Amino acid sequence: MNGRTQIVAPADVAQLVRHQIVRGRVGARRAPQQDRVVRRVAVEAAERRQPEEPRRSRLLWGCAESGDYPVYIGPGVLGAWPAQIAGRRFLVTDGNVGRLYGEQLEPLAGRVAIMPGEQSKTVAHAEIVWTELARAGLTRQDLVVALGGGVVGDLAGFCAATYQRGVRYVQVPTTLVAQVDSAYGG
Repeated sequence: MNGRTQIVAPADVAQLVRHQIVRGRVGARRAPQQDRVVRRVAVEAAERRQPEEPRRSRLLWGCAESGDYPVYIGPGVLGAWPAQIAGRRFLVTDGNVGRLYGEQLEPLAGRVAIMPGEQSKTVAHAEIVWTELARAGLTRQDLVVALGGGVVGDLAGFCAATYQRGVRYVQVPTTLVAQVDSAYGG
């Protein structure tokens, strides 16, 4: 696994476990880390209450060392915020993406728009984001929502992790690179 996140569909968990059992690896004395992850995911998937999926979307689970989290994929996920993610939302986005899709995440308690592009990945821009989040009243019970590509995801994630010793963070990647690189355990 190399500390990377694995995406596992709940329906696939039983098949993964059966495959591991047939190979005689589940329950082995020196099971590799991947087998432990498969067993843990199988147990947790059976025990956990499945979040309600937005219409016409697919729910997968991201499994990482730091914890597991739902991943929604499909059309209409922007307009159907999962009820399990409670708290006031504070949006961090760039000017281009925010203009196109920002309203679909309403209601928002605050909104910070940065310039698009790599030049926004600086401590100076992080300071702007921190200042605007504080001005809007972000607390540790709220969450930061990153809507955009890799730059937005990286900057918003850094700011969320360092604001008041860390606040919850939801990533809404809008580019393929953000989806496979930074949004899911990259």
